[in-house]
Order: sequence, then structure tokens, then C-alpha cells
Amino acid sequence: MSQEKVDFYKKQKRNRRQIMKKEKTMRRLETTILIVILAALVVWFGYLIYSNAKAKNEGTVTNTTQMNLSAWEDYTENLGTLVNGEETEEEAAEGETVEEAASEAENAEEAPAEEAQEAPAEDTEGAAAAEGTENAAAAEETENAAAAEAEE
Repeated sequence: MSQEKVDFYKKQKRNRRQIMKKEKTMRRLETTILIVILAALVVWFGYLIYSNAKAKNEGTVTNTTQMNLSAWEDYTENLGTLVNGEETEEEAAEGETVEEAASEAENAEEAPAEEAQEAPAEDTEGAAAAEGTENAAAAEETENAAAAEAEE
């Protein structure tokens, strides 16, 4: 190494504590200044938002509306009684319970389903006879399947 480098190194070594102390102080000062600036910005933005919100609220009038919800409450109460299986006031007056109404609805749904199952079985018989003996076996299988479904 050259003599200049050696002298510089010795000088740094002698003053290392003072140099480290200065660097540490500078880092603390920079951090403190940065925190103060950021805090000032946050406070300033908060104040702007607050003042704008306050100015908007001063000029506006708040309107309140009241609603009559008695019809909705009656409806929801009737739904609760239907789910629990109890009679509603109208059905009690008619003499019909919820269970009777449900059984009538099931019977009404089953009747058209049975008629729809029987109709295709009749069509397959006529079609098989028209096409010949090759399709007769397939038509019998289809007819047997339709009959089994109707029994279930």
C-alpha cells in the first residue's frame, strides 16, 4: 500500500469512535425529521377531510321516512305458521288444515304423471306392429318397463 493510504487508515482508526458517533447522530436526526414530516402530512390530510365533511354536512338537511310494516309482519307471521304446520286464520275459517291442502296438491300432481306414463306405452305398441316382427321384441320390453313404472 502506498504511504497515503496507510496514513488515512491510521487516522480513521484513531478517530473511529468519533466518526461512528457522528454517523449515528446523523441517522437519528434524519429519522426524526422524516417522522415529523410524515406526521405533519397525516395531520394535514386528516384536517382537510374533516373540514370538507363538516362543510358538506352543514348545508344538507337529513330527511327521515317512516314506513308502516304491519302488512309485512302479518305476512311473515303467516309464513311461520305454515312452516310449523299450524292452521292459519283463513284456513281455520274454511275448515281446511295445511296438511289437507298439501295432500290435495300431491294428489293433483300424481294424476297427470300417471296419464303421461300410460300414453307412450300405447304408442309403442302401434309403432311396433307397423314396423314388423324385428321391433316387436323391443316394443314389448318398452311396454313392460312402462307398466313397471306405472305400478311403482
